Amino acid sequence: LAADGAHLKQVLAVLRAISVDSFGLLLDEMPSAKWPYLSKLLPAAPTPEMQRHLTGESGRSLLQNSVRFMRSVAHRFHVYTGRPLSRMKVLDFGFGYGRLTRIMLYYTDPECMFGCDPMPRSLEWASQFRLPGVFAQSDHVLTNLPFDNGIFDLIYAFSVFTHLSLDATRAALRTLL
Repeated sequence: LAADGAHLKQVLAVLRAISVDSFGLLLDEMPSAKWPYLSKLLPAAPTPEMQRHLTGESGRSLLQNSVRFMRSVAHRFHVYTGRPLSRMKVLDFGFGYGRLTRIMLYYTDPECMFGCDPMPRSLEWASQFRLPGVFAQSDHVLTNLPFDNGIFDLIYAFSVFTHLSLDATRAALRTLL
């Protein structure tokens, strides 16, 4: 599928011909001795233990829930805007270890993918798992986005506001909206 020297954008264009479910399964295998060139380009998957520790589940169940959510986000974006997510500027607010960010690569290109999180560990994970996109640390109480041009076509947050105080939630919503 991927020849040595291929670029991530080229590989993603080919992979988008498969279902998002299959794309998610492939990402969960990375890195893989079976796919050495893809393993160089695609982000690595966290261990099942890490997934369980951070989300309470792992494996197929977590993948299915994650893909279902991202499919819904992409569908609703198209329903509300009349546009597909391809080449749209997307922000994963509170990206954590990048579980949903990786799946969003099915819908938009890496240069359009942004993520922010107040936890320094999230930036370490983005680097460790080679998440393509632009990632930055945000303030715990969000009053501005940590990007030069903070205008996004889509902003999503999964299981973020349940971890914030009411004041931090209000500040984030004022900033994001």
